[in-house]
Amino acid sequence: TAARLEAIAAKSDIERLEGMIDQFAGRFDSARTHYLASLQLAEAASDADKIAKAHEDLAQTAGRQGRMDEAEAHAAKAMAYYDEIGNRLQLEHMRADLAGMYLNVRQFEATIEPSEKALLFFEQIKHERWIAAISANLAEAYLETKRLDEARVMVFRVLRAEIATFRPYALYTLGHI
Repeated sequence: TAARLEAIAAKSDIERLEGMIDQFAGRFDSARTHYLASLQLAEAASDADKIAKAHEDLAQTAGRQGRMDEAEAHAAKAMAYYDEIGNRLQLEHMRADLAGMYLNVRQFEATIEPSEKALLFFEQIKHERWIAAISANLAEAYLETKRLDEARVMVFRVLRAEIATFRPYALYTLGHI
């Protein structure tokens, strides 16, 4: 029985990998199909971590396509599983990703609350890259919701972090402030 469950879990991993390949190639419908297969196999194997990852992948794919209702539903399931298995890092990662999805579809008000929650966690563990990423997103969301003082604080937080990836976003936002 244990060997059979391992084989099913391995098939789930293969479907997930196929989905990732398709997603990065921009084949979102095919990626979704693979992620759904991965989810079904993970559920058959009763593997909570793989179930959470499948929901996370489905959330990200839906978010990239602007299907926010679907993205929210899968993100909520992923976060619930991560909470259940005690993986706070992945839970907050998913929360930050969901906030980024809101930002990408210009739902600025919806971006703020999950970003602020995730930021508190990443500050506690002193994860500078995630602090900078979330701060850059918050800067833009605050700008678009006319919270200019808060936007400015986030911009300078990103710039102080000196992480090159996020610098252009911060400077762009600062220019608009």
